[in-house]
Amino acid sequence: MSTILVAGAAGTIGRHVVPALAHRGHRPVAFGRDSERLAVTHPGVECRVGDFGDPETLRAAMAGVDGVFLLSPNTPDQVQHECAVIDAAAAAGVRRIVKLSARGAHETSPVAFWQWHAAIESHLERSGVPYVALRAGFSMANVLGHADQVRDHDILPAPALAAPVAMVHPADVAEVAAHLLATEPFPTERVLELTGPQAVTFAELGELLTDVTGRPISYVGGTDDQVRQSLGERGVPGFVTDQILAIFDQLRAGAQSSTTPTVTDVLGRPGRPVRDFLAENAAAFNPARQNRSAS
Repeated sequence: MSTILVAGAAGTIGRHVVPALAHRGHRPVAFGRDSERLAVTHPGVECRVGDFGDPETLRAAMAGVDGVFLLSPNTPDQVQHECAVIDAAAAAGVRRIVKLSARGAHETSPVAFWQWHAAIESHLERSGVPYVALRAGFSMANVLGHADQVRDHDILPAPALAAPVAMVHPADVAEVAAHLLATEPFPTERVLELTGPQAVTFAELGELLTDVTGRPISYVGGTDDQVRQSLGERGVPGFVTDQILAIFDQLRAGAQSSTTPTVTDVLGRPGRPVRDFLAENAAAFNPARQNRSAS
């Protein structure tokens, strides 16, 4: 039984990695800044509290750890933070790291987030620790960012036009990560691209949401200026808005329209389709009154 530190354990993907590791007979250790949130998300699991920006807590977190799942938020400190985790892991003799990266990671990418992932992957390569970078495609969880518009106005707004996107279920990403961390011998392939089983357009997402919610949901396109104004009204920082628009610019160009067989190759089953994710999260898209009447 290996001990695996899960950084970002309370997040969208990390919350699935912890039980997936336990299911495979390994000992997950949840790492994060908020002890209460970690305890609520993972009752009965060992939690180690620390900060990506505090090398001392990172060193302490690595005690007795065999492997690390590495994930941190997209913030301007992401490269510094994840490289600090890598350095602490290397110093502690950690034997493997699985890093959540992004499809499109490249040092010359027009998306800053993807540049950062490329820089971290380069640091991983130099660290000497065996690793796999999971370059996950556009997450189905991103659709939840539009949940208030679906719930309150029956629209799905996005500047995606007709671009198909091979969205990936966050739980599939987590299960692939857990499988790799639990596999002996550790895979030698350093980069894996993860997608869902099929690409869908945002118009098709609207149709799927119509089926899931039982009421007509319309996809509404928008210009970059309209998106910028809408996100600004919701308090999204300008830099983040710029990156969101840059990602959609790449999506419109077809950067994530193709699928990969990685989920099936690793897990021996197809990835979960978008419809499943929307059905699992139907409550987020339905008005509160409808949710009460359905319960």
